[in-house]
Amino acid sequence: MQETTITPYQKGAGRIMITNGGPHPPESWAQVTAEHIAPIAVGLAGTRYVAAMKLQMAITEALTPHHQAVQHHEREKLAGDPAHVMTDLDPSAHLDVAMQAIIDAAAGTEWEAHFAQPDVQAVIRQELGAHFATAQHIERSWHVDRNPAHPHAAAWRAQHSPGG
Repeated sequence: MQETTITPYQKGAGRIMITNGGPHPPESWAQVTAEHIAPIAVGLAGTRYVAAMKLQMAITEALTPHHQAVQHHEREKLAGDPAHVMTDLDPSAHLDVAMQAIIDAAAGTEWEAHFAQPDVQAVIRQELGAHFATAQHIERSWHVDRNPAHPHAAAWRAQHSPGG
């Protein structure tokens, strides 16, 4: 059996995304998510490296509209209900369609069977949910920053910022 080059994301490894003036663009989120769920093995070279890069890019492209939907949906909720900022983060409404997009992106590649495995999908779903929830949290943070007179701004800051 040939060794897979798509390995589970290693704990402790990470990437910092920085923006000034607003939340991260959905394309950036999608790229980081793709790097986490389809990291390329160290030392991979040649045509397998190119194939792995193409898969990672296909996942990035597939996830971009889903990250955009998470951000847009969160912004709509914040605009329509001031109390929403204090609710629990819940990315579940976005996970099924985004998971299918990832599976579809892997279709026809040498990693299709890997991404079809239920245990692999469970790990990907968890990582994807964490990224979506973080995007929701960042949307709330920017919302509170832009609306300091917001009825729940002080309570949100006290709950989510060291020293309030």
